[in-house]
Amino acid sequence: MARRELTPGEEMRAVHHLIYEVTSAGAMCGWTRHFEQVGPAEVKNACLESALVHLRLLIEFVHGRGEPARWHDDTDLSPTHFVSDWHRQADFKDDLALADRHLVHLSLERAEEDPPQGWTLWDLTDRVLSEVQRFADEAELQRNKYAHSLHEAVSLARMRMNWTSDTESPGPSS
Repeated sequence: MARRELTPGEEMRAVHHLIYEVTSAGAMCGWTRHFEQVGPAEVKNACLESALVHLRLLIEFVHGRGEPARWHDDTDLSPTHFVSDWHRQADFKDDLALADRHLVHLSLERAEEDPPQGWTLWDLTDRVLSEVQRFADEAELQRNKYAHSLHEAVSLARMRMNWTSDTESPGPSS
């Protein structure tokens, strides 16, 4: 599917939305870790689900769905709205399937199935942010005017995801 060119205003709004998703994913990972330690469980679960929603959106942005990568329609943002050539490297297929099973619908799998052994929110957040960082690096190489802002968003997200109750709050997402 051919992608539609963004107007300058659309591009700016898209980058602001992408920055929000990146920083929110990091913050929700940090808050999940915090509430895992201090409770209550309902707040921890709400933070976990919020983190998964932000991460799923970012995965769909950098990775698309299926083989070959595809986006739902020409209004979905993809890396090629910002860089001329994008080749995904990380494989998030299993992570998308896990998020799909555990979010926004009721199923027996959601109630009974634990994440795969070794899977952690922190690891998924780290892998997604690494792929977004790679995207920001490519944007910088191609002299995209928003590359610096994307780099800053990834740095802020990493700071927020590593927040613990021993340090200052990860703060609100921007």
